Amino acid sequence: MIALKPVLLALVCAASSACFHPQTYDTPIPDDGTFLDGTPTAEQRERCRLAVAYSKSHSGYAVLILENDRVICEDYHGATTQPAPHHLYSGTKSFSCALAVSLADEGKLRLDDLVSDTVSEWKSDPLKSRITVRQLLSFTSGLSSDDARLSLDGLVEHPVVGDKYTVALGLAATHEPGSQFEYGSTHLMAFGGYVRRLTGRDPLELLEERLFSKIGFKHAGWIHDPAGNAALPYGAFTTTREWAKFGSLLLHDGDWRGTRVLSSAGLAECRLGSTVMPAYGLTFWLNAEVTPEQLRTAATPLKTSDGTRMLYGEGPADLYAAAGAHNERLFIVPSRGLLVLRQGGSDDTWSDAAFLARALDGVEK
Repeated sequence: MIALKPVLLALVCAASSACFHPQTYDTPIPDDGTFLDGTPTAEQRERCRLAVAYSKSHSGYAVLILENDRVICEDYHGATTQPAPHHLYSGTKSFSCALAVSLADEGKLRLDDLVSDTVSEWKSDPLKSRITVRQLLSFTSGLSSDDARLSLDGLVEHPVVGDKYTVALGLAATHEPGSQFEYGSTHLMAFGGYVRRLTGRDPLELLEERLFSKIGFKHAGWIHDPAGNAALPYGAFTTTREWAKFGSLLLHDGDWRGTRVLSSAGLAECRLGSTVMPAYGLTFWLNAEVTPEQLRTAATPLKTSDGTRMLYGEGPADLYAAAGAHNERLFIVPSRGLLVLRQGGSDDTWSDAAFLARALDGVEK
């Protein structure tokens, strides 16, 4: 999710009956004891100390680190002293690949299916007729961007745009499918419309049924447009411990406490980058090498001081992340059995590489 630009906000305010009041959901979510506390080593305590100190100094609210599903670091600071729900912003995006995997596991779709096979009005368009589900999820569909109507308007308490799925499906394609990476809300709003057409169901209802209920994941609320469409690019509000449940499912390759929830083969597809953006899979950021040009044009919510890999140059190659504005982060490191979560407020001096150096390696960078 992009930062909220004052000029665009002014336009939204001018178009709405009331000026900008963000949607928010803060109903407490009691911890259900899913994750037990570990006994941190001296090295783990030092990594925790450094990571928490960095988060505190950059408008942080919470840091949570789990190793092999045991909590080795947990601290609430800044605007809260307890595990309160926060807006994940674009951290929400990564649930969409999990939804696609679930539907693919049941034979409802294939990632390389043409969206136009379901969205029939796309069939006559020379570009949109060739867009695949994979390209929607990798943000390489070629659909034009409309942040004012699909992103910023979605955050206000009284949105003007009634049906964002319909708006997204109606946008023109301005590039050849697969030829350009463009970060934004368009692709996942279109994916939401596609899923609704394909299944006849609300995408969030499917997530609740196929994923959230199986891992006990709870959210305090989820932004919807006036037509009732769930905002798949930026809608979720939850706590670090709840978000960690999703992270644990990913860490264990789709297995939840001995029960297969998502296929490992399907989740592997989520971690495959595209030719035009190797550091973005299907709704996840990857610790892949990028060129300066790719980094410049990514328009990412990530903020890194490292110019070689997208997340952290010294970090493991299998490190990947869900990430949103205000430096909302869920980092997954399968090779080390690690989950690193951080929630906070806006701070342009934040560096993902600097935070990860502390949280993963115990060094100040």
